[in-house]
Amino acid sequence: MGREMKLTMKTALAQVIAPQLQESLVLLATPVLELKSKVNEELERNPVLEMDEGPPPETNRSEGASPAATLFPSAPSGDRDFDSGPEASGASDSYGERLAEEGEGWKEYFLQGDQRTYSTNTVDEEKRQYFFNSIPTEQSLQEYLLEQVELLDITDREREVLVLLVGFIDEQGYLRAKPAELVISTNLSPEEIKRGLELMHENLEPVGVGARDLRQCLLIQLARAGMKDSLEWNIVHGHLEALAGKKYPEIARKNKVTVEEVNEAARRIAQLEPKPGRPFYSVSNLYVVPEVFVKEDDEGEYKVIMNDDLLPRLKINPMYKEMIGSSDSKETRSYIQEKIRSGRFFITSLAQRQRTIRKIAEAILSFQSEFMRVGPRGLIPLTMSKVAEVTGLHETTVGRAVSGKYMQTPQGVFEMRYFFSSKLKSDTPEGVSNIKVKTALSEMIAGEDKLNPLSDQQLVENFEKKGIHVARRTLAKYRSELGILPSSQRKSF
Repeated sequence: MGREMKLTMKTALAQVIAPQLQESLVLLATPVLELKSKVNEELERNPVLEMDEGPPPETNRSEGASPAATLFPSAPSGDRDFDSGPEASGASDSYGERLAEEGEGWKEYFLQGDQRTYSTNTVDEEKRQYFFNSIPTEQSLQEYLLEQVELLDITDREREVLVLLVGFIDEQGYLRAKPAELVISTNLSPEEIKRGLELMHENLEPVGVGARDLRQCLLIQLARAGMKDSLEWNIVHGHLEALAGKKYPEIARKNKVTVEEVNEAARRIAQLEPKPGRPFYSVSNLYVVPEVFVKEDDEGEYKVIMNDDLLPRLKINPMYKEMIGSSDSKETRSYIQEKIRSGRFFITSLAQRQRTIRKIAEAILSFQSEFMRVGPRGLIPLTMSKVAEVTGLHETTVGRAVSGKYMQTPQGVFEMRYFFSSKLKSDTPEGVSNIKVKTALSEMIAGEDKLNPLSDQQLVENFEKKGIHVARRTLAKYRSELGILPSSQRKSF
């Protein structure tokens, strides 16, 4: 019997996230520095939205003010009912309320009440604009090298060769392509490539750029420093693997020097740069702006203060209210009403974002108050499900809210995820945070005898004495995550 293809229809129930709720979730997960682009996109999409550049409202932001009072100062009563008109549903039926009634999922993201405009003051707007305008334009490693090539006293052909070779340098400053590959890719002769690499190694900064591997990179730096016949040169040239394993007695024996001389040479080699392109790594991730400040008040209590200075200020253009009432076109009124509802939703989502982050920050503060006083030693185990339980939010909402967000505390600036950690067994009922264990591990190793460093088993025993039960394998994993070498490679001679 032959097969046949046919179309069939069936009815099924499925839970689907509405597009506007998806947009609200995106805003919640977006760090404050990226919100500007989101707002610009919405301004281009929705004609009724505009930046609020008017005078600040009467309500001032203060530490003790509630989130709603901070984010939604009282608006003029005449601007509340933007839906007034032949097909309006009335001021009491705000867009946020109608959506909230459609399902429980909306209630986390919408205010229950009249829609008002989010606003700060003109000084905040100027500070915000100055911040974005002051972010410098990054110069790449290739651009820096090409600037130097133009200034070299070489022939035009040599300059062309160098320009081609610069294009093959990776972000770490290495030129890893083999000579045969360069010949095929550039149509240059092997002699021209060799001469170009010599010019690069002898003249260009950062020193070591254009090396094919770590050994050559270090040798180039030693040669430029006039140390071609030194012990450091011999160690890098012939004993780099033994140096990485800190086999100083073996290196000393083969070079007929003392272990102390090898130790001093190793210290000088460690000052060389293994990645010449490091200063030109992208610094976009270095611009960290805290979403939340934790500050101590006059009574010694810690308070959560939201950083609203960089948030965009939006409002609904009141001109469209008059257009709804004066237009005879049903399509025009419907279009404007929909855009006003969408604009209100967007403004509300921005405000709800702040309220959600504040609620989570206050929960973190209540659990990690000891951290604010003493630092990582006071960190307790904390899960997102526990914060979700006390805040009334869903666990996934907490995860989105803390993603990429930072909190400035008396102990420094930390990513909000930092305050969530798993629990290890200890003699105390509440257990101990794995971050606290890592901090204690760093302190133990920092204070150890460098001539006789602590082995992983000895570290486990030290933790047992403190009432903390950690497996040797777990401790080795934590040590690796902290970038700490094994005891055999930490030993000094």
